[in-house]
Amino acid sequence: MNGPQNYKFAEDIIDQARRFMAETLAETSDKDEVTEIFSQHNAMALQALVHAVLALTAATAQNIRVRNAMDAGQADDWIEVCK
Repeated sequence: MNGPQNYKFAEDIIDQARRFMAETLAETSDKDEVTEIFSQHNAMALQALVHAVLALTAATAQNIRVRNAMDAGQADDWIEVCK
């Protein structure tokens, strides 16, 4: 998955989490169920955060390579890792 794909995936997860919260909270008022819903939402948010960080890392590596701000070999290593 490359940088733009990670960013899009993070956005998709956030949208899914919002829909999940709205749909599931509307269906229950049970304290234990609400706690589980928030737990699942937090896990989705964390997953989105990871993908957003990967997208930022990929963008940074590409920018470093384009501007020759780092040894080309090191920048290429970062770009390869971010694919």
